[in-house]
Amino acid sequence: MHWGGHLSDLLFCAAAVVLRRTSKGDVVLSYLSIRNLAIIDRVELELYPGLTVVTGETGAGKSMLLSALTMLLGGSVSRDSVRSGEDSLSLEGVWDNGSGTLPFGSLLEGDEVPGEVVVRRNVAFSDGSRRDRLLVADRLTNRTSLQEIAGDLVNISSQHEYIGLMKKGEHLSILDRYAGHSALLARMDALAPRHEALVRELRELSEQAVRREARVAELTDRVEELTAAGVAAGEEEELHQRVSRLAHSVDIANALGQALEQLYEGERDVVSSLSSVERALSGASRFEPAIAPCIDRLVCAKVELEDIVGQLRRLAGSVEVDPALLDHLQERLALLQKLKRRYAVDRADALVPLLEAARAELLRLEDVEVHLGRLGQEVADARRAMLEQAARLHEARVRVALKLEKALQGMLGLLEMKKARFAVPVELDEGRVGRLGGDDVEFLFSANTGEEARPLRRVASGGELSRVLLALKAVLAEAYPVPTYVFDEIDSGIGGRTALAVGRLLARLARSHQVICITHTAQLAAFSDHHYVVTKEERGGKTHARLTRLEAAEARVREIARMLSGLDDSPTALSHASELMEAACKEKQTLSC
Repeated sequence: MHWGGHLSDLLFCAAAVVLRRTSKGDVVLSYLSIRNLAIIDRVELELYPGLTVVTGETGAGKSMLLSALTMLLGGSVSRDSVRSGEDSLSLEGVWDNGSGTLPFGSLLEGDEVPGEVVVRRNVAFSDGSRRDRLLVADRLTNRTSLQEIAGDLVNISSQHEYIGLMKKGEHLSILDRYAGHSALLARMDALAPRHEALVRELRELSEQAVRREARVAELTDRVEELTAAGVAAGEEEELHQRVSRLAHSVDIANALGQALEQLYEGERDVVSSLSSVERALSGASRFEPAIAPCIDRLVCAKVELEDIVGQLRRLAGSVEVDPALLDHLQERLALLQKLKRRYAVDRADALVPLLEAARAELLRLEDVEVHLGRLGQEVADARRAMLEQAARLHEARVRVALKLEKALQGMLGLLEMKKARFAVPVELDEGRVGRLGGDDVEFLFSANTGEEARPLRRVASGGELSRVLLALKAVLAEAYPVPTYVFDEIDSGIGGRTALAVGRLLARLARSHQVICITHTAQLAAFSDHHYVVTKEERGGKTHARLTRLEAAEARVREIARMLSGLDDSPTALSHASELMEAACKEKQTLSC
């Protein structure tokens, strides 16, 4: 065939590109294994430096590779993701950490990161239950932790990201990622919470101030009433005892008088009788010595009785029979009972701390105006600090926005959009200053000369949006490098020279990064350093996806011919494919120099 003469040229060209490849970058993602994902029963993919493309018929399962990588790095897995007839799916990826820069250290709890890091995930579904096991270097980890570092391992551009590019809210984040001014953002993020807390405190205090007058009046009445009442700790119990004694004072006096009369003051009182008994026994004890101990005990009893008599006399002398005093004490108890009901306490003793608390709150309320003024000044100072930091952040963003515009303009020129204009206006709105500053950023775009730049979300076509995203990725890769870039449908809506330009830029990006691209465009595939084809076939009543690496130049030419014409044996398509690959290979040689 007349296209066969190109094969030797292609082989020589490819070898030259490999020899001239810079040795700067290590293989980062070197291996990917997929089992039981959708129509994939088992696929193993070895990955290399440079640009790897994955092609195949629509529906063959190309995008499943992207899904697998997303799931491996902590993405969600549903039961529907598992191959029909199976209960689990397994994923495995190997990262080469030869450069020592991969961010796995945070997952290994201080252990040294090995030169080769294996990430495995197995998700099993059984009887309504789910088991998700995720290992990094044979150490169990969780999805959230892995997701936190996934963006530093692989940058994936999918249809979801195209949609995100259309959202104005994402544009500020893109600008900040390009700028890398983390210190300015960190300072802004530190100032904002303090300002928010002070504003919240001021609002609450102001609301309290509105209710202050009513509360002050209530507390003043309480303090005056309780102070006038003169409540003392232990007073209620003492009053109850005194009232009880006064209420029964006559009975107490009569009982004491009767006791004294019978013990000491009557005609035949007990003490006199004991004295007579003592005298009688003393005479008899001269004849009967055993009586002496009894006499001693009688003497002791008489002494004890005389002491009791003395105490009873004192008590009788202290008994109060005072109806007026009783009335006064009962009135005092009634007042305490009234205060207990009013202030909902069980004991009068509790009125004492209630009075102290009311006095303390009054003092605080009297300080509210002073505190309001002081807090208002703190809010103003915090606001001023935020505005000053927001202004510094704004100035930095404006400078970087001009730099980003220039860089994107150059990248868009490489993508056959020389007349396009990309603008990144940055407007400061002091009224919305917060944790991210106060800037409003929206990407503006014009595809043609003379047209006003308008919001990207309104004017960019599918093909233009794909190229803008690729240009952004290429620019961001220089400022915020990620080892591996994965593109899915980056060629959406493009073809011809534009597709060649996209392939050229991907090849340029692949000089310093690992790039994996899922594509259906022949011009883009022609720039690949490594080429895989996904096919599907039916066996045993089930569909199977198959992944084949095209190592031979002839096989690559045939696949690109198929992509161009739908036929892999058309002489015209084969000739066109070989010319396309040869031209792409020569351009890659230029990039490698």
